[in-house]
Amino acid sequence: MNKMDKSSVVKQQYSTAGNLENRIFLHEKYSINKFGWFNWLFSNYDIKPGDRILELGCGNGRLWAEHYLDLPEGVRLIMSDFSDNMLETAKKCVQHENEISYAIIDAQNILLPDESVDIVIANMMLYHVPDIDKALVETHRVLKKGGRFYCATLGENGIGSYIRNALGLPKENLCKFTLQNGAEYLKKLFNTVEKKIYDDALAVTDINDLIAYIHTLPWAEKLRSIPEKEMIDVLEERRENGVIFIPKEYGMFSSRIKK
Repeated sequence: MNKMDKSSVVKQQYSTAGNLENRIFLHEKYSINKFGWFNWLFSNYDIKPGDRILELGCGNGRLWAEHYLDLPEGVRLIMSDFSDNMLETAKKCVQHENEISYAIIDAQNILLPDESVDIVIANMMLYHVPDIDKALVETHRVLKKGGRFYCATLGENGIGSYIRNALGLPKENLCKFTLQNGAEYLKKLFNTVEKKIYDDALAVTDINDLIAYIHTLPWAEKLRSIPEKEMIDVLEERRENGVIFIPKEYGMFSSRIKK
């Protein structure tokens, strides 16, 4: 798939919040770690009074719907996304339109001046970017000296790998920026890179919720040859004491530029 094709797929996947919300639903209903993903992310940010923050790929805005009021005094937040529809969803979700700037931004071409923000956040989105290196160069460019870059991503051995293995699909590395290789990208530009892991798993009791989640995955078309009943039967075989346990592999990289 070339870069233009990939951009079109991402736009289609996130043209509305439906797929994203279906995925979040499964995590919220069945995650073992009750601290919560967004709480964990926010707890790992070093945000100082007066900081200017740019979020790339803000999605439906759940992070700030839960934590905007926890920001230190004087913080200025720019929420951006590649999808204008997703950005509209975020505005409705966060509900602080007079205090937050919203912008449609392609991470490969950030229309902000050099050294203009203190923090860039990019959660679960770099693996969608056609040219990751270009996006990271742009991120580095807009960060001030001493700036912080926080990017969450997934690993190669989590939910997707579990589902593919269960359904007999060949193992493929479908994610370009992972917990396994992300540091290699980041160390080209950032002085310090630290990986942090969010310890969690799914304990699914309703197979229909899992099937609905699977149908939202970008590679779901590869499952069309598998009848849904067969898919359900195969997954049901993995149930233990009424529960299907599925490993998660989520975390984030915290990177800094020297002052």
